[in-house]
Amino acid sequence: MNTLITAHAGAEGTQANSLDSLERLLRCGSDLVELDVRGRGDQLVLHHDRLAEGLAYPALAEALALLREVPGPRLNLDVKEAGLLPRAFLLAEKLGLGERLVFTGDVDGADRRWARERGVPLWLNYYLLPPLKWPRAHQQAARLGYAVLNIDQRRVSASMLKEAPEGLSIWTVDQEERLCALLEAGVHNITTRQPLLALRLRARIQQAR
Repeated sequence: MNTLITAHAGAEGTQANSLDSLERLLRCGSDLVELDVRGRGDQLVLHHDRLAEGLAYPALAEALALLREVPGPRLNLDVKEAGLLPRAFLLAEKLGLGERLVFTGDVDGADRRWARERGVPLWLNYYLLPPLKWPRAHQQAARLGYAVLNIDQRRVSASMLKEAPEGLSIWTVDQEERLCALLEAGVHNITTRQPLLALRLRARIQQAR
């Protein structure tokens, strides 16, 4: 299977977590587009950092409405607080979009159990494991039943790439040399701010196999 390419929030010089950015990135050819999700009362909104009083943020519901208009790509919802995963999935499911979501981010045990019971794709962030487990995080994630480990490229070791590349989702990779190396290794997913470059490299490296 070819490596998935995820357009990082704000990729290609767009404003991260804006609806204009999402609309553009959904049409760029990437397999997924990442959005950061936070809770504000009963609403789910798009933002990476803590929410500021008095500021308005795009609603996840608006993002899902855009997703309905573009068949094909999925959303990687990177939840920034525990307890948001079930709320986000159920909102998408009501719109018939549940199958087009992949989750990463700050989840707790209840979120993990909820996702597992319902078969909701959750890529486990490496930092949710005990720090002593990080050097072998790919093995620990597999023991816990996760098919994909979501990991910062600075934490990826040569042994991970050799032993289980198909189980690694790696963020955030923008340099051409590094993109090429990970595509050659056949990792599961690359999250990048340069999805157009990554797609061109994937076509050259993987589709020629």
